[in-house]
Amino acid sequence: MQTTQRPSLSIATEHMTRAPAQPTLQLRAHGAMAKPASAIVTYIKIIAPSALTAALWTHVWLGSFGSIMMAVAVMGAFLVLSRLFFAVGKHSGWARRVAFGERIWLNRMVVPIPQNLNFRITTLYLVFWTGTLVAITGGFTASLLLALSGLTVAYATQFVCFRKLIHLHSIMQDKAALYRFWSIEAVNDNSKAGRQSA
Repeated sequence: MQTTQRPSLSIATEHMTRAPAQPTLQLRAHGAMAKPASAIVTYIKIIAPSALTAALWTHVWLGSFGSIMMAVAVMGAFLVLSRLFFAVGKHSGWARRVAFGERIWLNRMVVPIPQNLNFRITTLYLVFWTGTLVAITGGFTASLLLALSGLTVAYATQFVCFRKLIHLHSIMQDKAALYRFWSIEAVNDNSKAGRQSA
């Protein structure tokens, strides 16, 4: 009596182990530790240039060392706030979309983005940091002209950059599985929305 031979389990297992890693899994692993920041971080970025400039301006009363310690305290407070309120803000809110767009821009070496947007956002970041540096210098030297001109450039550039980041998020959010995963909002099973989706 003839018997049909079944493929060996070891051969199938070896084939599975030799199978190349899926790009989706590679991308997910690359971005696992780089989840977009919360909305509070976007708000902190808006406040930071003025807060640091004001903190360094206190050298008029506290001296150079005191003003530097004040600036360090401000940055520490921002760091604590960003950690405590990491989950604040809806994924669809403009501040969170800015954070998503920024993460997509930072991840551009893995998932390419349109070159024209990349160039514009990079340029805007450079101009923003230049304006912020001028404002901080104005604060440390108590120069109202430097502080105001630097803040004007920084904020004008920052809000244009925010618009570009939101646009980048809108066109790239479905280009990779990782980006779609970032957009998923957790739902409490005990809530009304959770019971409806169950």
